[in-house]
Parts: sequence; structure tokens; C-alpha cells
Amino acid sequence: MHRRGSRRDLGGIAERGCEAARSRRQGNAAQSDNQGLPSWVRELLVMALDLAVGVNPSVVRAHARKAISQGATEAQVLGAIELAALVMAGKALSFVPAVFEPEPSTS
Repeated sequence: MHRRGSRRDLGGIAERGCEAARSRRQGNAAQSDNQGLPSWVRELLVMALDLAVGVNPSVVRAHARKAISQGATEAQVLGAIELAALVMAGKALSFVPAVFEPEPSTS
């Protein structure tokens, strides 16, 4: 029986994470094919994250085009863009309650 949260309980994920960290010294591990995700999925993730944080549109476009060149469909690119838009809308909507809060009293 393994302790919950132990390294073995994670099925080797922690060990693989350590290996990935070591491999960073030899190149960009995030762009490696041994990260468990196809390269086009990684490109879509980076594109969506870039959109959500407001990176230059030309960078977003480059990731979208790279994802398509690696096998993503235009529908998948659009789906990732929609998810990023939902994240951005959620951030904007998080300020709504503050708009309706009563003014602090100045007594």
C-alpha cells in the first residue's frame, strides 16, 4: 500500500517529470515528442494560452498554422480559440460583483 500522494502513487509521473526537467538542458522539453501529447495538441495548447494572456496575434497565428501543419484541423483550432475566449470572458466576468458592491462608508 502506497501513501496517497507518494511518488509511486502517481504511476511514474513524478519520475518522468524529473526526466523531462533533466532533458531541458539538452533542448526544449515542451516541444519534445515524448511528452505524452501529439505535437499538434501542444501547439493548440500554446496557442490558446497565448490568446488567454494576450500575446501578439502574429505569435498566436504562427502556433495555429504550425498546429495545422502537424495535423490539427481548422475545427480543432477554432475549438481551442473558443476555449481561450471562455477563459478570457471568465476573467472579465470575475469583476462583475465588485461593480455592484456598496460604496465603502467614509465616516
